[in-house]
Amino acid sequence: MLRPAERGEGVADLPRAPRFAQERRDAAVGRHVPARDPADHRVDLFPAGGERAHPVSVARRRRPGAAALADPRGTGGKSTFARRPGGVISDAMNARTSALALAALAAAGCGYQSIPRSENAVGAAWAEVENQYQRRADLVPNLVQTVKGYASHERQTLEAVVDARARATQVTITADELTPENLQKFEEAQGQLRSALGRLLAVAENYPNLKANENFRDLQAQLEGTENRIGIARRRYIEAVQQFNDLVTVPPTSWTNSLFLKKKPKPQFTATTQGAQEAPKVNFQ
Repeated sequence: MLRPAERGEGVADLPRAPRFAQERRDAAVGRHVPARDPADHRVDLFPAGGERAHPVSVARRRRPGAAALADPRGTGGKSTFARRPGGVISDAMNARTSALALAALAAAGCGYQSIPRSENAVGAAWAEVENQYQRRADLVPNLVQTVKGYASHERQTLEAVVDARARATQVTITADELTPENLQKFEEAQGQLRSALGRLLAVAENYPNLKANENFRDLQAQLEGTENRIGIARRRYIEAVQQFNDLVTVPPTSWTNSLFLKKKPKPQFTATTQGAQEAPKVNFQ
């Protein structure tokens, strides 16, 4: 039941400016344009000019009730999460992404990635050690031939160098075969070659013509440079092995190694010269 004010009764019918084509025609002939349109009055929303007319009913606005104010979205008290398309799937994907990120951080922090990387570094360092030792072995034949031309009667010394080179080149091990026993055999073979070369160079000191030979001096310089490279390669291998051994023996990365990777510590170089651990004795008498 509409009240008189809502039905338009008792309300002053004040003129207003025409808005639509029909209103403008009424105003042109002197008709009065009412201040308010009746509830069922149809008006043309499009002005004249050839556009398609679309009549609509202009209904009166009513004030929203208390229930509408309490629930403006019309959800009926239900959660909007359930009404959102794909909400559950997107949240599940976000949770899965977060879990994967946490797992990656945990793997990086517990040594699951650092231990294999450190093992690769050990393999690269050992390959450089073998490369430098092979470089020294390649210099031996030319050095022996040069010395033989000036000191052919030093047959015993020359043969010792040749035999030591043959034994040194036969003992080869890969990074996967690095065990204390294999590394000891490798060091012993290389140590014998180093000793034989030292005796050969000492013999060369007794032959001034040999020392003056340009080819001999060049080979001697290359041999000295190779010995320096061998020392650098051995030091880098020692550092790489130390880092790897720390990862597989020191917690928390050692826990990951014992549970999943099962890596064993790598061997280190040791002194091969007998009595190298002892300080030399000096006697001035």
